[in-house]
Amino acid sequence: MSAIRINVVHRLMPATMPEPIDRPDLGAVILWTREEHPDADVVLCYNAYSYDPNLARKYPDRIRLLVLAEPVVVHPPQYRQSCWAQFDGIVSWNRNLVERSDRFYHVPHINYGLPFPGDHAYPGTHFPEAQLRSRINGVCMVANVKLSLLASQLYSTRARVARWFHDASSMPFDAYGPADIGLPNYRGKADVKSDVLSRYRYTLAFENSHDPYWSRGYLTEKIWDALHSCTIPIYFGDPNVADVVPKDCYIDFRDFESLRDLESALASRTEQDYLETVDRIGRFLGEHEPEKRYHADALYRAAIDAANDSRHRPSPRTTSGDDLPPDYPSSGIDARERILFELSCFILRFPFVFRLLRFGVSRIIGAWRSLRR
Repeated sequence: MSAIRINVVHRLMPATMPEPIDRPDLGAVILWTREEHPDADVVLCYNAYSYDPNLARKYPDRIRLLVLAEPVVVHPPQYRQSCWAQFDGIVSWNRNLVERSDRFYHVPHINYGLPFPGDHAYPGTHFPEAQLRSRINGVCMVANVKLSLLASQLYSTRARVARWFHDASSMPFDAYGPADIGLPNYRGKADVKSDVLSRYRYTLAFENSHDPYWSRGYLTEKIWDALHSCTIPIYFGDPNVADVVPKDCYIDFRDFESLRDLESALASRTEQDYLETVDRIGRFLGEHEPEKRYHADALYRAAIDAANDSRHRPSPRTTSGDDLPPDYPSSGIDARERILFELSCFILRFPFVFRLLRFGVSRIIGAWRSLRR
């Protein structure tokens, strides 16, 4: 039996195409590309922006899966039923969606075994006790501050926490990002993320979103990179994080009524408290083995399952789509959130309009400030 040819399409990956991955143990050959390859049995579109309808029409007979890697705050259009209906199946970390439809395949958020990027913390890194004791008794944040109009976004919350520590706390709080992220405590680009994390006892590990329904299962590299670096994460994101990571291995941001309470809790923790937490983290990582559970192999196995499933059940592309779960616009959100969702989809569809409006507004603000002088 010939190997299944799996093509993972990721529009944002580097232009240099990696070599095909031969996996005889899976009975598959995997190829990562920026657009669909002519030679494929199963295509995994990494987020809806990697889907090309023209190529889908050119190659109509292959199995196509949508990988919902990004949450709704990052790419809203892929959380419509009309988007899901274009695919033979949907791969998602969101257990709520998976539990409501057998068209969905559960795969946790993949953090290991990807051909890019390569700047995440690696399992098995050893830190001598002297290095742990010499760490800055403060907080770092390695993230980008982006914009989302949806209520569950955490971009503005990250920025608010960073500014509060800069303005109201004596505890060190240093922010890093790919470019100047507009924060007063910005310290530059993190060329190697793990090198930055491993200089601090704590890190602000906020996901891009938090929602009881739409963020369930959204557990990303933000917490794993921290744990592998022996840096205690101050975590906010997946509402069910404690189902995976023991509560004594991280600090739950939701436990504090105010940032002052969080600061007081951090200030009260001794060096011995930190070392004992690091010891618990090490034991948990050794037992849980996240590098195996959240490896790209889970993605490839979902593609193989879909290839096998296609032999005995119809594609949602040939049915009414009634067996798909409620999408974001029909999930009971209020009128304001619905308007912001539609506006977000419009901006992503016509980004030049948004850039033009942003340019116009910035010019008006600049002119107004000049007049005030």
